[in-house]
Amino acid sequence: MVFGWGKKKQEEKPKEEIPQTKDVSLDDVENIVSDLDKLRESQTVSEVKHLRNSTAPLIDDLIKVGNVLEKDTLNVDDIDKHLAIIVVRGKKQVIDVIKKGVVSLPEVSSIEDAKKLDNSLNQILKKVGDVLGRQTRVIHIFAKKYATQLKDNLEVMNQNHSNIHDILQNFENTQSTSGEILDALKKIESLKSTKIEKTQKIVDTNNELESTKEHLTTIEKSIYEIKSSDEYRKY
Repeated sequence: MVFGWGKKKQEEKPKEEIPQTKDVSLDDVENIVSDLDKLRESQTVSEVKHLRNSTAPLIDDLIKVGNVLEKDTLNVDDIDKHLAIIVVRGKKQVIDVIKKGVVSLPEVSSIEDAKKLDNSLNQILKKVGDVLGRQTRVIHIFAKKYATQLKDNLEVMNQNHSNIHDILQNFENTQSTSGEILDALKKIESLKSTKIEKTQKIVDTNNELESTKEHLTTIEKSIYEIKSSDEYRKY
């Protein structure tokens, strides 16, 4: 065979896998839902714990920035006295919020822990965000070297918090869906029970009807026998 010539071997196309459906007995649904809930809960706790551990160093960095900022004079002696008062007051507000509002994040080993983390992180971000918003000019003009670090730090923290909140919301949605499935199962069982009761009533009614028919037949036979008797004829 000359290089470049010859019949090219046709590539085999991969066969598409057709998803298979599996019949599930209603008796198994409750256990399946329970197993899926446990799995989802475990995954949720694991994901939130990972985000918590990624956020904890940022909390430490925020506290360190507050400590360094507290010791920094920001060269207020070189600026107008009235302006210096505004800068010092703004700096103090930022430091006070960081000292009082920025706390260590709770450990996560359960859904309740994850919810506490979500709430704690939300409060930290709100307090710090509010004070930095009020003192944005002070920070960006007189404490410029801290501005970028604070901005980058809070952006990541906000993103992590948003992810944590979304994960917990998805878990709540899953729980709600599971509850709806279990409620539907209860309704099905109730309908089954009602159907059985009604079916039994129909059977009992039919039995009574047959018994009544037999009784009527017996009475009719007795009447016929009486009418056919010699005594009845003589009468």
